[in-house]
Amino acid sequence: MVPQRCIALRSGRENVRHDAAAGVDEVTRELLRRGQFGSALLSEHDGATVRFVAAVVASPAVPDTVFEPVRDLCSDREIVEILQVIGF
Repeated sequence: MVPQRCIALRSGRENVRHDAAAGVDEVTRELLRRGQFGSALLSEHDGATVRFVAAVVASPAVPDTVFEPVRDLCSDREIVEILQVIGF
């Protein structure tokens, strides 16, 4: 489910139907559109994943403080899939 949700989060501006099909609600889409990646309204998983994606896109060196929550919430396979989606 992680890859589909990440693709939906990434493509949210282009097609809201993909977001909804992957379970991304309107509140989450709006927070992402506004760049509010640290919002308390994001789930723990979504917030950690979005901050991780933003850090990877900004720089190849991701701080441990950003990576550790993702490592705690995601399997190694899910992290690799997230990285693949970012590069897609």
